[in-house]
This record gives sequence, structure tokens and C-alpha cells, in this order.
Amino acid sequence: MNRSLALNNNLKSAFKPSLAGSLNVVFNAGTRFEDNQGVANVLKNFAFRNTAERSSLRQVREAEAAGGVLYSTLTRDNLILSADFLPQHQELFVQILADVVKSTKFTQHEYDEAVKPALQAEFNAAQQNALIQAIDTAHTIAFRRGLGNSLFSASEHPVKLEDVKAYASKVYSADNVAFLSTGPSDISSSLSKYFSGLSSTGQAQTQKSQYFGGEQRLNLPHEGHALPSAFISWGSTSSSPAHTVLAELLGSGSNIKWNKGLSPLAAIEEADVKAVNFEYSDASLFGFAVQSSSESNVKKASQKAVEAFKKIAQNGVESTQLQAAIAKSKFNYTLYADSADGWKQINGNGLINNNLKSLDQVLGEFDAVSTSSIQQAAADLLKNKVTLVTVGGRELPYADELGL
Repeated sequence: MNRSLALNNNLKSAFKPSLAGSLNVVFNAGTRFEDNQGVANVLKNFAFRNTAERSSLRQVREAEAAGGVLYSTLTRDNLILSADFLPQHQELFVQILADVVKSTKFTQHEYDEAVKPALQAEFNAAQQNALIQAIDTAHTIAFRRGLGNSLFSASEHPVKLEDVKAYASKVYSADNVAFLSTGPSDISSSLSKYFSGLSSTGQAQTQKSQYFGGEQRLNLPHEGHALPSAFISWGSTSSSPAHTVLAELLGSGSNIKWNKGLSPLAAIEEADVKAVNFEYSDASLFGFAVQSSSESNVKKASQKAVEAFKKIAQNGVESTQLQAAIAKSKFNYTLYADSADGWKQINGNGLINNNLKSLDQVLGEFDAVSTSSIQQAAADLLKNKVTLVTVGGRELPYADELGL
């Protein structure tokens, strides 16, 4: 991966040459670090509100006048503040991001009038998407706390403004941040200039992930067009390249538009079934996302997906199938690593936690996956208690009906 790394005034930064400019300020401040339920999402939605130097309106006007974009992103591991801009305006956007981190006012009226409505809109949208609801709930069942913390803030668990301020003071720390920039030239000097006064309160800590598993059944949303869904998954407290290859082997989506592909899951006609693998800093969650207009078809498709998974654990795979899955894993990872999202997610987490890997290292790990290791990975996952979340009615499957 074409990047340069630098440590400037204790600020960890990485740079990638590009025609357009961007800066991503990545904190270990995702939902797993929360000390109050929902506080990370509140902090994400407080980004680009009034600061000591700029009002929210001024930030909007300056960004629009310069043709730039400001946005924030929340994952279970990270909170990311981002700016995309033309290179000639980089100084302005570095200033704006520094203002957000160092001097957001956290006013009560903005919380009540702007932040809370945004939180409610996000929560309502998630509740209307059956798969998002199932996957978010599955994380809670699988990991309980830490990685199990929801990405969304529910109104029945209100967060006090004082809690948001306390969380910001804890995670907005020089010891807890990485800077990922793109553009014609490195912007390390600007980072040192505007972020030099960032406090050092130590790196945010969270409990080590544990996997539990279990079942939960949710009602299908009455409004909208949500489909009956199931998310069947198994967790691991160690990430493995074999899990990523396993998802591609079973079927994470077709390589060609309008063609279902030749994977085991592609042969399932009753429902749309995809294998997914969510990777985190100290754990992963591998599973199947299943959706259909019919609850009985979700059940049949889920049974077939589990059968295909068990077949790999029992009988292994042919080397030609494995090599195709490895090739797709390498391509998808390379494409993601070169994207804007991948650039900040992969490198930000790696820089903060001092475990950054090169592209060649990761691709080499995929190449090292063998027919025996892929079979063992499937068998090891199946030894764990399943995490099953269904969204819909009573005809959706229970774990024992899937042979689990």
C-alpha cells in the first residue's frame, strides 16, 4: 500500500498521495468504549456543532464555499471525523476538524434541538430495516457488552449532556487518535500546528471481548416494506483470514451483475442468502444474512445454508474452489484498502493500536489459508454456541430446527 507514516509531536499520522484532499481523524471511541449506553453515537452527532471558534452555521458556509464535505462515522471500534476537500483548502478543513475536537461547546439547546432528532431518525431507520436490526441485536447477544453495545441510541436510554462531555474529554486525546490524510502532499506540519494542544489522557480502554451466543426473535416492523429475515452467526475472539475466505467460499455475492454465481449459497432459490464476516480488533462474527418475502422460505434457506457450512466442516473443500475464494478475498480486501472507507478504517485502527499491517502482509495471510485450515476454521466456529436472531413471525426457524 502506497503510504508514508510519521510520528509528529506524538500524533500518529499516515499519508497517501491523491489528487483530492482529505483528512480523517480516527479515535478509539466506538460503541465498545462506551461507559454510558448510547454516548458514542451522541458524540458522533455532536460533530460540527458550535465550537469556541466557529458556529455550526459558519462551518457549513465555509465548507460549502470551499466545495468540501464534512461528516462523522461511528463503528464498534472507532469514531471518525472526516473532511474531503480541494487541496488548496486543506488549511481551512484541518482548522475546522481541530476546532471540533478541541473546543466543541456541547450546548444544551443544540442537544435538544438538533442532536436528539438526528439520533431518533437514525434509530427509526434502523428499526425499519430487518437485517440491520437483526445484525445489531446479534452483536449484543454474541458479545453482550463492549462489541455488543448497539450502534444506535434509543430514546428509552437517554444520555445526559454531562456524560457526553465526559466521554469527549476521555476519548479526544492525543494518545487515542490517528490522522489519515490524502492529497498531493503530506499535511503533517498542519496537524502539528492545529492539534498540538490536544490533551493526553491516555488511550481509551475496553474489556476484552468474550463470545456467548444465544437466540432472540423480534417482530417485523409494521410500517415500510421490511422482509422476514434471519441472521445466523458464530463468534470468535480471534480474527482469522480463514473466516474471510470462508465467507467468499460459501458466497458473499456474485462477481457479475444479474448473475447469482456458482457458490453454495447462490444455489439456494428460496431466499437471498449471503455469508458475512465482521472483523474487529479482538474478535469476529461470521454468519449468514437471510431474507425472503416468505417466513417458510427463510426457514428453508437457513437450513440449506447451515447444511452447506457443515459440509465444509465435515468434508473440506476442493483446492480449485479454495483458490477462487482466496483470489476473491484478496481482490475485495485490496479494493477496500484502496477506498476512502478502507483507508481510514484499516490504517486508523492499526496506527492507534500499533498493529498496522502492510497490504502484502494481509494478502500473504490469505495465501497461507489451506484446505485443512479452512475446514478446521469451519469446524471450530460450529463448536461455538450459535447466535440466531430472526425478525418476523412464528414460522421463522429456531436453532434446533437448523440442526444447531
